Amino acid sequence: MKRTLLLLAALLLLAPRGFAQLSAGDIAIIGLNSDNPDDFAFVALADITAGEVIYFADCGVNTDGSFRDNEGTVVYTTPSGGLSAGDVVLFTASSDFATGGAPGCTGSGFALSASGDQIVAYQEDSGTFTFLYIVTTNSTVFGTSATNSNTTALPPGLTEGTTAVAVGSGPGTGDEVDNSTYNESVTSGTQAELLAAISNASNWSGNDTRIDPLADGPFTVGAAGTLVSEPSSGGEGWRMLSAPGSGLSVADLAAVNLLRGIAAADTDPANLYTAYGGNQTPGGNDGFTAPAETDALVPGAGCWWYFFDSVSPPTLSGSGLGTVQALPVNVAATVTPLAADQDVTFGARTVSDDAFYLAGNPFATDFSLAGVSVTTGGLTLQDVVQVWDPAGAATGETGNIGPGGYVAYSLSGSGSPQVVTPWQGFWLEVTDGPGGTNPPGSTPTTAVTVRYAVASAGASGGTFVGRQAAYHDLKLDLVGATAEGDRIRNTVSLFFHEEASEGWDRFDASSPGSFGAPFVLAGLLGDRGDEAAAWQYQDARPLGDADELGVHTFDLAYTGFGVRTSYEFAWPSLDGVPETWSLILRDTMTGTEVDLREQGSYAFETMEGEPAARFEVIVGASAVSSEEAVPAVFAVGELYPNPTASQATLAVQVAESQEASVAVYDVLGRQVLSGAVTLRAGSQERLDVDVSGLPAGTYVVRVSGASFAETRRLTVVR
Repeated sequence: MKRTLLLLAALLLLAPRGFAQLSAGDIAIIGLNSDNPDDFAFVALADITAGEVIYFADCGVNTDGSFRDNEGTVVYTTPSGGLSAGDVVLFTASSDFATGGAPGCTGSGFALSASGDQIVAYQEDSGTFTFLYIVTTNSTVFGTSATNSNTTALPPGLTEGTTAVAVGSGPGTGDEVDNSTYNESVTSGTQAELLAAISNASNWSGNDTRIDPLADGPFTVGAAGTLVSEPSSGGEGWRMLSAPGSGLSVADLAAVNLLRGIAAADTDPANLYTAYGGNQTPGGNDGFTAPAETDALVPGAGCWWYFFDSVSPPTLSGSGLGTVQALPVNVAATVTPLAADQDVTFGARTVSDDAFYLAGNPFATDFSLAGVSVTTGGLTLQDVVQVWDPAGAATGETGNIGPGGYVAYSLSGSGSPQVVTPWQGFWLEVTDGPGGTNPPGSTPTTAVTVRYAVASAGASGGTFVGRQAAYHDLKLDLVGATAEGDRIRNTVSLFFHEEASEGWDRFDASSPGSFGAPFVLAGLLGDRGDEAAAWQYQDARPLGDADELGVHTFDLAYTGFGVRTSYEFAWPSLDGVPETWSLILRDTMTGTEVDLREQGSYAFETMEGEPAARFEVIVGASAVSSEEAVPAVFAVGELYPNPTASQATLAVQVAESQEASVAVYDVLGRQVLSGAVTLRAGSQERLDVDVSGLPAGTYVVRVSGASFAETRRLTVVR
């Protein structure tokens, strides 16, 4: 069974239904024989789960939805494995039907009349009937009520021409045919397109001679995929895609729009990349691999594709495949939807490469990212998933380069969307986990296998059951402008989660490289693997019991290419953090401090001699300033000796006397040691941390008092 899916030049975020309870049009009756032996066929126009019960009755239906009694019903129960959209079921050939025992229509048994009759498909829940489809052979029009065993009204919730069809020989009562079947003039398309064709009486053939076989397909049900919205600057731009099933090739894409740099003799730069091996430089395409024309697109492995618009076609120096089209464009591509878990293996890298893997939704339905996992042992799948929106900057969405930008999704659903549509590609970040060969956060040096669970396909936005972990999220936008005045932006996330740790964990996320120029890029500098100042899109910090916070300082860096030297940081919303938290942005070059609750943005100019991180963001549980938060505690020296096998020392000095705590966390964020100390104002205190009882590994030491919190990384050897 195959489906035809429409590839559009704009990826729309759809939210498909679940099918625990069917809706009108999720099946359609496509043929029936009243001459012995009685028979009928139906086609599933949506995926139907195993165990779903559907009743098929030859009772007429009154306008109020009640049944005319003394006729019969057969009961169909979806078998193990369910039905896929496009599957056809024939009554006489299926062992999944049973007679009698149906609510609503009761009588002597299911028997189609050669004097005209009807078949109505329905479900029942607590006495409420949901009508799915009806066909009548008694006339070309529906009656006003079920006056006898051969007539029926149009059931509530069904629409003639969409979910109902009258296929008699004429408009009068009794202008009947014994047998009739859909002529299969249309067998592929979207659910709505197929319903319109099947429910058009002119597409049926009927007579008084038994029809064998009845319509039996195959039917291909299309799922409309979407690319996010069009860029504002004419429609051209990059799209991040993934094949929604198997059988799609690069040649199929050439029917949609121009492909450059693909044919063997083509000297043009490629505009389609189907693999990524790391090491992209900002604004560049290094690390990406262009495919051959005959290559298949692997479901679950993403691709980047630049769409051209015929409004401004490119100049070709080589031989491209396909032609430039006016956007948006449509094309039908036949693919086989996946009915089982999909595993995709990405090649090994070196620790100097980045840890992003070009992935995507492999299914023809919406997909919950909760169904993504890494089956390769010892690795961690980061919670943040980066999705490219080509209209991000133009629409005000937080994004990366213009036109367009990244939108953050989440595997856990913490603070970000969790469900992606068919055709949607995205970046997954996979890093070495605890106990691996390299420090946590390092790029894996082994092949990485990602699994997409078919059980998560067909999601509709996700409903959380049970307790959700506490989190708070503050997003800052770096905004720049091109010489022409086009504004472009990039976002960073200051994230607090009760399951996060001080060091690198699954809630941290690196900054994806910009794809093309111009661009602006912001980053929160933090430890990742062996890199002490890695650029992060999201820096996650622990959120203590009852939202205990202390004070956290984030180092904030920025850069840009092809833009003016004037920038601004903006924070469109502070809804993600408690109103009691203090939020300060400090410019270390000018000494300017901005209270984020009093201003909505901060404009600045690039200056000579800037440090790697010119800005600091200071977040506290109560009112603080950088003067209070930063100089109130400082390390006279780092933890020493480091590495150590027994004990390490940290020197601390505070401006005011206070009680402080010392805690040691392992790479999983678990507290393994704790202690308390009294710090005296103005006095340099020596804090000794005894780690002689800990196994070898990397730990985070956190020292916190009433007005400060600082962390240091410590390596224990044996």
